[in-house]
Amino acid sequence: MSAFINSISIQDVPNSQVNFSNGIQAVKIENLDADTNSVLYSTDGVNIKGDSAILKFEQDIKKLSVSNDFSYVSNYPIGVQAGWDEATFHTGVFSQNKNSDDGASTHILITNDLGTDSSNYAGLDMCSSNSTIQYGQFGTMPNALGISSQTSSIVITSNAGGQEPTIQNENIMLCYANGTKALVVNKYGQLVVGCDNPNFSGDSYGGDDGGTDKVLTSNSTAGLKWVQAPLYNVVMNVFRETNQATANTPSNDTILFSKNNQAITPLLRCEINYISNFQLGNNNQTLNFVLKNTDTNTTIQTITQFVQATGHRQVCVNFEFTAGNVSTLSYSISLNTNGGTNITIGTDDFYSITFNQLTPSS
Repeated sequence: MSAFINSISIQDVPNSQVNFSNGIQAVKIENLDADTNSVLYSTDGVNIKGDSAILKFEQDIKKLSVSNDFSYVSNYPIGVQAGWDEATFHTGVFSQNKNSDDGASTHILITNDLGTDSSNYAGLDMCSSNSTIQYGQFGTMPNALGISSQTSSIVITSNAGGQEPTIQNENIMLCYANGTKALVVNKYGQLVVGCDNPNFSGDSYGGDDGGTDKVLTSNSTAGLKWVQAPLYNVVMNVFRETNQATANTPSNDTILFSKNNQAITPLLRCEINYISNFQLGNNNQTLNFVLKNTDTNTTIQTITQFVQATGHRQVCVNFEFTAGNVSTLSYSISLNTNGGTNITIGTDDFYSITFNQLTPSS
């Protein structure tokens, strides 16, 4: 007997049955009694019962299973429908590997046409709890969910049919932090980091346009945002000075330079080039050069360098940032060694500073 199955309907209702039909003959699964598993049999009266059944429904755990030698080839699709009409139940397709040994795994496989399906296939996979890593591949980690394509690309498309072309329906999301945060590729092709608002309020999921500290930018905040880098064709010098330094009291945290109310053009790119020399008490020191907005007492940028030799050192640092919507800026440049050796500046030491702003090309 052979049967080409094109639909399955399963419902958890007393005395229910599952009918398989292909237009030639019908086969069905029936509940026999409370203590007996339902079995596959045909309407011609030939029953296949018990553990030898090709297709068997285990009533006590509500599981539909097939025997080890069951194989199905057909020109017609198999449809599996599981339905629950109560809010307390969940519907799903369950695939379980019952062996915990190394190398055991479970798969839901998708293949292309016959003839090349042995190499062109994809899987939703999970290795057993005692599996070891194979071939250095992350997908072989124990208990990890793997999505893999054997020979070709994996394509993930949101709103492929274009039926709901809105900003909240055209995103690809990769979640982390127990599903409470997401990396989002939005409809504009921007990579947005740290989205935390699955309800989509305002015009974003959080961290999108108008979000705070969560987009891929170089504005010294916690997040990043892809934007087109502007081209610059005009450099405007805002301030330049070279002079002898003022002696300090030796310290592991000292102010190198400060200036109040420097006139600037709002919202333009800024570059500060600073050169100075000073004395270090010990070698192998980490130096932190900190540019701070003294109007708001906030750090604009920190540049770290490592020096191995002691004695007099000459160091050049370059700060880059975008001006806020202000016409003046008070700022300072300080140096610290993370609690390490003292920094000593004498009257024979010097500094040089150049402050430029860049105008983007039209």
